[in-house]
Amino acid sequence: MKSITAVLLPIGLSFILLTGCTEDSKNDTNSNIDITTLESNLARNLAPEVSDNELLTLADNNNQFAFTLFDKLYDDETGNIFFSPYSISEALAVVYAGANGQTKTEMASVLNFEIEHEEQLHNSFNGLDLHLKQDNENYTFEVANAMWPRKNFPVLDSYLDTIKINYGAKVRTLDYINQTEASRVAINNWVEEKTHERIKDIIPKGEIDDTTLLVLTNAVYFKGQWLSEFYEGDTKNATFTAEDGSTSEIAFMNQRELYYKYLKTDNYQAINLPYRTNRSSMLIILPDEGAFSNTIHNIESIYQQTQESMTSKNIVLKMPKFEFSTPLYNIKKYLKMLGMNQPFLDNADFSNLSNTTLKIDSVLHKASIKVDEKGTEAVAATVVIDANVTKPPEEPIVFNINRPFIFFIKDTMSGQILFMGVMRTPTT
Repeated sequence: MKSITAVLLPIGLSFILLTGCTEDSKNDTNSNIDITTLESNLARNLAPEVSDNELLTLADNNNQFAFTLFDKLYDDETGNIFFSPYSISEALAVVYAGANGQTKTEMASVLNFEIEHEEQLHNSFNGLDLHLKQDNENYTFEVANAMWPRKNFPVLDSYLDTIKINYGAKVRTLDYINQTEASRVAINNWVEEKTHERIKDIIPKGEIDDTTLLVLTNAVYFKGQWLSEFYEGDTKNATFTAEDGSTSEIAFMNQRELYYKYLKTDNYQAINLPYRTNRSSMLIILPDEGAFSNTIHNIESIYQQTQESMTSKNIVLKMPKFEFSTPLYNIKKYLKMLGMNQPFLDNADFSNLSNTTLKIDSVLHKASIKVDEKGTEAVAATVVIDANVTKPPEEPIVFNINRPFIFFIKDTMSGQILFMGVMRTPTT
């Protein structure tokens, strides 16, 4: 039984762009391996017919999957957590395009895909991708997909058409039988180069072998500037209290009396920090002391409450400056916990991808984030400021993020959660 190795690479610091031309073979001098680049002769659809309501529906379905996956990830992983639910949803959507029968049914159920409208699903992903993609000095967001089949592996033309038209995906073939390690190194070197050396050795030794038929890579990149940047001279060390009660002195960024969307309840506070260009924002949810566990286990309803109830308030903000990368997450086991079993079995049905018997072997995920005075690696949005000058200034609210918190980076128009994380222990 042959297998697909689905390697998902959501990266918060750079993006992967596959280049090449149709049926062109060239020698990769870095890995000393011949790579043949293939793709559909059709062009990507840069003007998909998709309504705002269809984009909102896709984003909402993706977000539901994000929270169910987060529950499993949080219960199993230790330390800080960071991942891109959007990247995982899209990478699996590319695989889903090749699924059939019970395999497709289980994937649709876990991922919240509408199986009877598959063509519109891929069309909507294309529309959402194109909506999210921007590149200027204040805001950059990129998404890329690539597939690496074994040399001479038969991929159906109809599948190549689907992933090219809707995801812009290209295909490079590798010789996993005779150049197993060189193939692994070639993919890893490509990933490292395209991520500006942020992600190294994404595929560990032994993950690829002579039975591997296909590797799928997906990457997202964001770089955004805060709408209101922090002054570096105001950054001072202060105490952060971790989940276990231990304390550390770390760098805190400070802002004096700016208006942000804000919410305070009996159990938590929340703040929405916009990026420039009015496209996205970082939502931070800070549980009260002793309320962290309760907040985590009700995070989906709390997230919805923040979307509906935040109002503009005068804030004195004290926020950690942080940077961390995740370990290599094994997403496969969480997908199985959620009910996606058939795609990993010997009788998996990916007959819409190839006439060769396939199954998914591995689903790997790694991410990285950096937050400093100028901005963050995520997506951007705007803030509504109450500028009613007929009222006296409000007494500022001190928002001190000095203990574990949950954060989201989300698209403003669609509501799509692009990144999601938890900072439980301080980083320097």
